[in-house]
Amino acid sequence: MVGNAVIMLHLPITKTWLLSRSAQWTFLASAILGLALLGVNIALAMLRGLVEPTQLDSSPLAQAIGLMFGIHGILGLAVLWVGMWYYCFRLDQARGVGHGVWFVSLYTFGPLVALIYYFSRYRHTVKELAPALSTEQTGEHASGIAGT
Repeated sequence: MVGNAVIMLHLPITKTWLLSRSAQWTFLASAILGLALLGVNIALAMLRGLVEPTQLDSSPLAQAIGLMFGIHGILGLAVLWVGMWYYCFRLDQARGVGHGVWFVSLYTFGPLVALIYYFSRYRHTVKELAPALSTEQTGEHASGIAGT
């Protein structure tokens, strides 16, 4: 029974896919949705200070905006968080204290740190490996980026 649970938790995400164009666009869209969710939450918190809380809670417009950004933002942050965990374990070249700090931060603060990790580590790595990625996508072998 435990063996089946472990197999179910393993997603078929390869190193090559983590650096692919589709992954880059997926993570970018997820980060934008997460940032939009944070912005809406901050705006609603500020509005609560200016307007009567019961008035804001009963507003259909505020409920629609909260629901729309809430669902999409939470899904985006979840995708980004899982993707950054895979990146952290499979591709991140940082070792020692730096890797440990990111690991503990991702575990402790979750999707919020995943946003920071995406913009500071993932995008930096993709920019460094862009020439190798383009040659691999044309069919040539690029050393150091092989899948699995």
